[in-house]
Amino acid sequence: MPTYERALTAGEQREFNQYAVIGNQMIGGERDAPATRIIAAIQTFVEKHQRQQESQWALRREGVEKPRHTAAARALATVWGDQLARVFGWEWVCVMFQGEEHYAMVQPDRSLAIFAMEYVEACMDLETMDCAIKHAFDQLRANAFPTQAPLSYASAMQWVGPPCCVPAASGGEPAKRWASERLAIMIRNPGGSVPSGETAHEALREASGTSTCGANHA
Repeated sequence: MPTYERALTAGEQREFNQYAVIGNQMIGGERDAPATRIIAAIQTFVEKHQRQQESQWALRREGVEKPRHTAAARALATVWGDQLARVFGWEWVCVMFQGEEHYAMVQPDRSLAIFAMEYVEACMDLETMDCAIKHAFDQLRANAFPTQAPLSYASAMQWVGPPCCVPAASGGEPAKRWASERLAIMIRNPGGSVPSGETAHEALREASGTSTCGANHA
């Protein structure tokens, strides 16, 4: 449970608005498109990015560090959060965990939270991690999450995983893992740290070379 919660400042809200514009540009969509279509576009974008990363880094030289995608992830996460607000009445807040501030999308009673920025960044940085953004949205629509006490701030993504995530048959290729070590740490100590000195427009530079899903994605 966080030490405290606060609303976004005016400056943070302006930055979130910038991220939302860029995130929608990245998926080739429009802010007033149906939420289900936008969520599907985010899912497709992340999965396509993962395939590109997997191909690009499969033969990388030892010691070469993979690039991070922090700003691009924040842009996509902001669009994801906008859909949670539109459909379910969730909202962005800033909460304190273990002495650090983190952004989170929270239910009105604060029983569930989604640390969208950290989750999307983990998906974009780890091509071996299954992205469950659409599945989480579908579970929320079906009211399929276990009931949590108000003010629990329970990380909803710990109960989400694509149905395909089952162990491979003996001798076969292992299935993508949904819960990477990094994501497990996020769930135990949830949150995406508040950015410091970064601008939303870094997302476009980070996303360069990554194809968008296209405006006609259904």
